[in-house]
Amino acid sequence: MLAEKLHALSAIAVAKQSARGSLILFVGYFLAATINALAIIVMARLLGPEGYGTYSLSLLAPGVLILFAGLGVSVAITRYSAYYSSIGKPDEAKRFTRSAILFLLLFGLALSVLNYSLANLLSSALILRPGFTGYVQEASLYILGATLLSTVTAA
Repeated sequence: MLAEKLHALSAIAVAKQSARGSLILFVGYFLAATINALAIIVMARLLGPEGYGTYSLSLLAPGVLILFAGLGVSVAITRYSAYYSSIGKPDEAKRFTRSAILFLLLFGLALSVLNYSLANLLSSALILRPGFTGYVQEASLYILGATLLSTVTAA
């Protein structure tokens, strides 16, 4: 009887903690989407139609490479760090998380270098604008930033 009550109390505590965590994630995603929308509006107005088109096309090649960033490792960070913590192995969770973060950072850096190196080919073949090579090279930082963001979010 006592064990059932303790189990019910722990289930309620877990449910409250999950609801609180979900609310925090929702607020964070909502704020990020709002800030992103405002930034897009401001940039479009400051750059004008031609400048904003150039900006959008310059991010196309790095956007394609970002699809490969992480290879599902960010999802694994969330799952396995929670798993190891739940079975009472916090040191294993920390070790796994550190290793995965290092991998993602190095992989993001490698994709950034690849984008920078192949910028001429990507701007010519992918977006059909050979004159955008410099913009595509500058957008290499976008890959690293997006990788860092997804890594921090997963961790």
